[in-house]
This record gives sequence, C-alpha cells and structure tokens, in this order.
Amino acid sequence: MTNSQPPGAARIDYTNWKGARAIRTIVPKAFEFGTSAFHADEADQWFVIAWDLDRNVERMFAMKNIHSWRPANE
Repeated sequence: MTNSQPPGAARIDYTNWKGARAIRTIVPKAFEFGTSAFHADEADQWFVIAWDLDRNVERMFAMKNIHSWRPANE
C-alpha cells in the first residue's frame, strides 16, 4: 500500500476554539509561543504552526487543545 501523506504528516485529535472536536491531518512547520486572535483572552501559550491538509491552508493549533498526536501513516 502506498502512503499518500506527505513526509512528517500527523493526525491530531483537536478541539477548536468553538469547542468542536475532530481528527485533523496536518504537516507541522514550527512552534510558537504567544497568542492568537482566537485565544486573545487567554495567557500566552504554545501553538503548532502547520499546514492543514483537510482545509488546504496554514493554521495555528493551540497545543493545549491537542488530545493526541500520531503519524498520519499509522
């Protein structure tokens, strides 16, 4: 079987700022400590900057809202 995911792709179980929980497929690019428009009322925190393969756009994911993380090819 051929894996169609790019190298480094991961599947995360993530709850977004609206409280919606879903499995997302991402390619992590960097980590950043700070705030975002979606978490502006919270203290600074860690984010993973990643390409969201499900939505085909770069996004910031709050690390505290990631419930699990595993390679996408598992």
